[in-house]
Amino acid sequence: AYWPPEADIIRLRVKVLNGTLILSAGSPSIYCGNSDTYAKYVTLTAAAGWTTVELPYSAPLLRNHRRASYSTTAPLIAYTRWSQESPRLWMFKGSSGDFLIDRVELLSSGLSKPFPQFATQDVAEVMPIADFEQDISNAFTLYMSENQTNDFALSWLSTTPLAREPAVLARVNEGAAGNYSLSARARFAEEMSWVAIKTHGTNGANAISFTLKAHGGQKSTVFGSSESYPLDFFIMIAPTNTPFDWERFGPTPAMLAGPDIGYGYDLSYYTIRFLNDLSFAHYHARRYVAKDAWRTVVVPFADFQCAYGMGAYADRFAQNMPLDGQDIIAVAFISPFQRASAVECTVLVDRVSLVSVPGAGDEHRSFWQPPSVQSIRLVNDPAYVSYGGFKQMLINDTNAPGVPLELSVTAPGTDRLSLSWQPPAGPGVAGYGILRDGVDAGTAYTTNFTDTGLAPATVYTYAVTAFDHVGNRSAESVTNSAMTLPEPAVLGVAAAVCALFLRHGARR
Repeated sequence: AYWPPEADIIRLRVKVLNGTLILSAGSPSIYCGNSDTYAKYVTLTAAAGWTTVELPYSAPLLRNHRRASYSTTAPLIAYTRWSQESPRLWMFKGSSGDFLIDRVELLSSGLSKPFPQFATQDVAEVMPIADFEQDISNAFTLYMSENQTNDFALSWLSTTPLAREPAVLARVNEGAAGNYSLSARARFAEEMSWVAIKTHGTNGANAISFTLKAHGGQKSTVFGSSESYPLDFFIMIAPTNTPFDWERFGPTPAMLAGPDIGYGYDLSYYTIRFLNDLSFAHYHARRYVAKDAWRTVVVPFADFQCAYGMGAYADRFAQNMPLDGQDIIAVAFISPFQRASAVECTVLVDRVSLVSVPGAGDEHRSFWQPPSVQSIRLVNDPAYVSYGGFKQMLINDTNAPGVPLELSVTAPGTDRLSLSWQPPAGPGVAGYGILRDGVDAGTAYTTNFTDTGLAPATVYTYAVTAFDHVGNRSAESVTNSAMTLPEPAVLGVAAAVCALFLRHGARR
């Protein structure tokens, strides 16, 4: 089971009957499976009794390096929706005894937001990448392992099936916008099997659009959504002063003479890591789609995060620099797999375009990201030195924003109240938390909020807090109260009949 990006806190009630429980939650991260990301673990003992535990997917976070390749140089830790496994509760080493869990809830801190949605009329095509009406010559399979390189050659030379076969690409007579689509059929066994499309960048775009349909594959659930099939998207970039040398990373003549058709190219970390003349980076984003239905998925560049960069693009990775779309060389996707056994999936892609959508920056981000590399620091966790070692990501800035001012509450209806306020002085406010009668009632990203689903003729009291991009939260504003409007008076049937009779009698 997965959950939507705005659900960034797991809250549960736990009781340790005996022993010690070291509890966290997490899963593999964006670094192609070579590290895992966890919420900061909590240590509980029997003396605590029933305890409410909150595990946030924002700082502080933990990361290990189980394969210790390029993620060891990642400048930050981000829990960004990797496909390999769905999030899980974990007991860390040192746990032993008996425990009870009473309730598990998903909450939203406001730091993460739902995937941005755009009306069709607000999406303007800047440059088409592919529509596959004529051919699929710009589509290819890509081997992107973090440290396993043998399967690239074996995909061409082996006479027996591999655990990680490339997708089978074909042009099929089915489409949403056109008559033909690219069909990518595979088991997508782990994160190294990508399907990609060669292209180039352009000015004026701030998002990418995929029109696609997924069929088969794993059974998955996204809480609170019917769009329950996860897909991971990638954008690859390289300098534009010379064409990217794809053939350098293609099969050798000996592979081409082999008995099979294998991966088109190999850009695995262990293949490229010592190439001093290569400048390259790739960015990652996650979305969910409904199975067996055409969907147009629009992903803003701001919602991609740099997963790796080298050469002239090392700073893209080291500084977590945003994607701008001018130096794109390819776009790609993978379909997640069932952890126990990969299940065959077919993804049809009808059209891919670079597009322009309204808004920018924070408006386009879903999963939480640190606002900058300078806002955090990574420290070694002395409790866990095995499994590649653990690092904790801590926040440098612990200063909370100022308190929101001049809270006003008005009653526009019987079931709702409208709030407005003035922002606190100073920069850095990411959003506002709304408290109704002391209980969380929602999150606002502007200085207005409408609270709905209320009872008629009832007084409610509100306060507002401000929070910044790393979760520091202000004190509560001065409270204000208002009463919802009463229900309109309605005459009962008997009263209405009586009134008609009296009026009729008066005329006689």
